Amino acid sequence: MKISKDYILEFAKDYGPPTLLSILWAFYIVYQKPEEEFWTVFIKNFVPAFFVLNYLSMRVNRTKKNVEKKHKSKATAEKLAKIDRRLENIENLLKEKENPSAE
Repeated sequence: MKISKDYILEFAKDYGPPTLLSILWAFYIVYQKPEEEFWTVFIKNFVPAFFVLNYLSMRVNRTKKNVEKKHKSKATAEKLAKIDRRLENIENLLKEKENPSAE
């Protein structure tokens, strides 16, 4: 699999903020508890923070995509309705030309 620039940017957008915030949170807690072992405190705080933030981030992205799809669907439905009205107008004009005596 070839990794494209778009893939890397999307990956960084999805996982960058949760990772950065989790690291900052873990360092904050480590310096609040200097008497305990660094790596133990860091891992115990980084892992849960990362998974919670990552989950929330993915939920926000999924919701955003669903809203975008709904807006796109609504716009497409409006375009189709407009095309349908135009076709009905054309049908009516053609019927009037075929039957001019009906008027």
